[in-house]
Amino acid sequence: MNKGDRAYQRACQAFLKRLVQARHDAGLLQEDASKALGKSRNFLSKCELGERRLDVIELQQIAKLYGKTVTHFLDEDQPSPSLLSLHRLGLLQSCIHQCLQERRPVVFAQEDPAAAHQNPSR
Repeated sequence: MNKGDRAYQRACQAFLKRLVQARHDAGLLQEDASKALGKSRNFLSKCELGERRLDVIELQQIAKLYGKTVTHFLDEDQPSPSLLSLHRLGLLQSCIHQCLQERRPVVFAQEDPAAAHQNPSR
């Protein structure tokens, strides 16, 4: 995924907005949520700012704490998403489902822009 891609940026911002809103909906402060997760407040702050990646297990824990499903954070909320966006979301949900069934970790990674320029085939 290219960080310079506008659709990618919108999806990231929407994810982060849903992450923060879900915590607010649960009536939790960052400090309360981080303690319940057994993490530092700095961890949660960086996740909400998009400075730290969440793996699927961490997202599951957060979703459970906030009373949401994992897909709540992944569903695109655009009124008419493009076919490509729907395809990407379907692939992502499919991969997550398979990894959960196989009890394998899934890491949501943001590509390093410097690495993308070094490897143009991405």
